[in-house]
Formats: sequence, structure tokens, C-alpha cells
Amino acid sequence: RDTRYGSTAMGMFDRTIYWGSFGQNLDTRCFHQHVGAFYEIHAWYRLEIAGESVLCDPFSSSKSDRCPTGNLKFYQYANATTKEEIATTYDSSIARATAPNVLGAFNLIHGVYQIKEKRGAATQQAFLYFSDQDDKFDTLLDDVSMTTLETDLCDGNLVRNGNFADGTSKFWRPYKERLEIVDVEGGRAVRVTERQDDESLQQSLHLTCLEEGDRYEVRGRFRLERAADGAALRCVHIDYG
Repeated sequence: RDTRYGSTAMGMFDRTIYWGSFGQNLDTRCFHQHVGAFYEIHAWYRLEIAGESVLCDPFSSSKSDRCPTGNLKFYQYANATTKEEIATTYDSSIARATAPNVLGAFNLIHGVYQIKEKRGAATQQAFLYFSDQDDKFDTLLDDVSMTTLETDLCDGNLVRNGNFADGTSKFWRPYKERLEIVDVEGGRAVRVTERQDDESLQQSLHLTCLEEGDRYEVRGRFRLERAADGAALRCVHIDYG
């Protein structure tokens, strides 16, 4: 089979349950020593049925067509002081499929994970795995990583991937809509469709660079189109202040 860069990928075949997966035990010293740190997760995946490439739906929660997610399984002391009993807990869907979703290509699963206090000293084993896609899908994974996310660069912009320059929607999460990366004059943009209310795509900011009393300017460019035919629309400015 083709891999992402012609090197080596790993495949999951003949799965019988949707949570069946492979993964990797992470170095728990990172959890013990770096409580509060942020880590960025990348994994590139392709789905197949009987050797033919197929697509999942990154914006669906239906078991039949949803995409893989990244998850962490923990074995921890139920009581970090007495250390007498081990409990199993999970942090689920910490990384999700992004747009675009291209047939035959390796597509991106991405997420940002912060090590909370409860995942610190008590953690004895941390297992990163990718699952939740229907068991009818064979799954290829390539270029999986979980690396430190720089949150203290303070380069004047709290938003990441605001111009979608890398061609993905990573760092952004849909609310109840669909996302598509499109080419526009001068670069790329995200098209948001099938919105169900006035909420829309969102991003969690990492606030280590914020200073009390400072003022921040929020800027972005948008274009409204009629869903039926793509015709340009005007909106009406409303001042809620």
C-alpha cells in the first residue's frame, strides 16, 4: 500500500469492535514533571474497505461513518498517597479529524492536550490510541506524534492557524456545522456550512501571554454566501455594546 511519504505506515485490519485499536505507552515522566504543559497531537490516517480507499465523515457522530479520534487511557493510583489501588480512566477525543478529508490521501487527526493536576504524580501508565471509527474500516496510520506545544512565544497573535495556510483546519473545532478548506485570492480560507444556530467554529486560546489591563484587537475577514446558490449576501452590523 502507498504510505504518506513512501516510507512505512501501520495498519489495523479485521477489527471486530469500534474501540479496537493499537497505540503506544507514553513516557509517564512527562506527566509527572510537566503538569500544566500543553502537547500537540498529529496523526495521519487513511481508511479502507477491502483494500479500496473510503472516506469517513469528520463532522458526524454516527457510529457508521464517523472518523477516528485520539484518546488517552490511564492507569493511576486511586489514592496517590496510599498507592494501594490502581484505577482505569480515560481522556477521550483529545484529537479529532480535521478538514480537508480527501479520498485516497492521508488525512489529519489533530488536537492539543494539557496535562492536568489529576494526570500528574498519580499516573502509572498513559496509553495513546486511535479508535471510534466503525469496525468495517481498515485503518492506516502514519507520522504520529505528541510534542510540546509552544505557548509562551508571545508573538502578538493568540490565534493559531488563523489563515489556514497549511491547508488544514487544525486548532479549530466545529460547533454543529461542516468545515471545508478552500482556495481564495491570496491564500486559503475555511467555508462553514450547514450551521444549525448562531454558533460557529471556535478555537481555545492559550492565555499565557495575556497581561492584565492590556487591550487586544480581534480581526478577521469574512464573506457571506446564500446556501442555496453561493450568491454573495450582505449582513447588518449589530452593536451589542
